[in-house]
Amino acid sequence: MKPILFRQQWSFCISSSSTIYKNQIFLFHYLKKFFHGVKIKPGQHILIATHKKTSQILIALPGFAYSSTVTAILYVLPLIRKMLDLNFENEIIEAFLAEKFYKKSKKTEFTAGNLYSKDGKNFFDFQGKIVGTSAILTNMLNSANLLMTSETDGDLEKGTKVNILKIC
Repeated sequence: MKPILFRQQWSFCISSSSTIYKNQIFLFHYLKKFFHGVKIKPGQHILIATHKKTSQILIALPGFAYSSTVTAILYVLPLIRKMLDLNFENEIIEAFLAEKFYKKSKKTEFTAGNLYSKDGKNFFDFQGKIVGTSAILTNMLNSANLLMTSETDGDLEKGTKVNILKIC
């Protein structure tokens, strides 16, 4: 199987926000969909499918760089590892928040920050990270890891034990 990988905002791709997207039934008629939109932030717009006739893999990622990077880490890398017969599980680390976290949505959120150890305990903070839209790819620089919060979480106080998806 040869994977096809593209971003949805490129000119030859279908934008998930356009009315054209909803009218492209001919494209979706030939696809066996595995994921088509997920309730996460960033990254909601994702499509992973195979072509029914050729079995080629189609991967469509969100348009913003940060969203597509996080979505690729969560969905595309495990798919590639599986295709290469590599055993791998994402490493989840428990840590304590070193500062208050303000939840932005009622979705599962993955928020970039810094994981570090102090006095034998793991801590997570957002020093040097920009709060804003999902377009901020620079938040993934300098050993970024991802705080995982669920749909039911609200704001989290300093000292709260949290789960961190370790990237580096």
